[in-house]
Amino acid sequence: MKQYLIIVIMLSAFTITATAQETEDVVYLKNGSVIRGTITELTPNTNLKIRTRDGSLFVFEMDEVERVAKESRQVQTQQTLELEDAEATISLNAQESAFGGLLLGAHSKVGMGQPFIGAMGFYDTEIDLKALSDQGATKNRIGFIGSVGYSFADNDNILLGSAHVCLGFKSSENSTFRLGTGASFSSIEGEFAGLDARSEFGPSVIGAWTVHPKTEDRESFALTVSARWQGDGVIFAATFGLLQRGGGL
Repeated sequence: MKQYLIIVIMLSAFTITATAQETEDVVYLKNGSVIRGTITELTPNTNLKIRTRDGSLFVFEMDEVERVAKESRQVQTQQTLELEDAEATISLNAQESAFGGLLLGAHSKVGMGQPFIGAMGFYDTEIDLKALSDQGATKNRIGFIGSVGYSFADNDNILLGSAHVCLGFKSSENSTFRLGTGASFSSIEGEFAGLDARSEFGPSVIGAWTVHPKTEDRESFALTVSARWQGDGVIFAATFGLLQRGGGL
C-alpha cells in the first residue's frame, strides 16, 4: 500500500512538471542569433522555415545554420502573464522626457526689432489612454513647460516669463508637438516701442514643436520652435538644447 502511494505521488509530480513545460524548436545560427518557435518546413542541405510564437515566419539557408535543437521551455501561467502586462504598462507610463536650452526670440509687439535671449525647458511623462480608446493604446504626454527671457535696448529693459501645463502629441518618430495653457509675465522699464513702463501678468497659450535626431540614446540635442500668445502680442522663439528621454529620469 505504501509503495502504491509513493508511485501515485511520483506520477502526479511528473504529470504536473510535464504540463508546466513544453518543447519548442531552437535554431542556432552561425552569426550567433537564436530563433525559437516551430519548424514548419525542413529541406536537408537547402533551407528551413521556422514560425515564432508571435506568428512571424523566418526562412534560413542551411549554410547559415549552426545547429537545430528541440528544447523544453516553461509555460507561463495566466497570473504571470497578467503580472508582466502590468509591469509593461508601468514601464510605458514611466517614459519621461526633459528638455532645457538657450532661447532666442522676439515679441510681435514689444521687441521684433530687439530680440531677447533666455532659457526654456519642459518636463513631461507619457500617459496611456488605452482605457479610453477602443483602438488600443493611445499614448500622449502631460507635463509642464516654462521659459524666461530678457531684452534690453538703450535704457529700456524687458523681462518676459511664462509657465504652462501642456499636452504632448507625437507627430513623428523624432518629433513631438506640445500645446499648453497657463500664465505669462512681462515687465517693461523705461519706454520702448511707444509703450510706457508697465508690468502685466495674465493668461497665455503656447504651442511648441520639438525635433531631435533619430537615435536610441537617452540623451540627444534637440530644437524646439514655439509661439506663445499673451495679452499684448505673440512671442516667437527657437530653443536649442539637450533632450533626455527614458524612464526614471
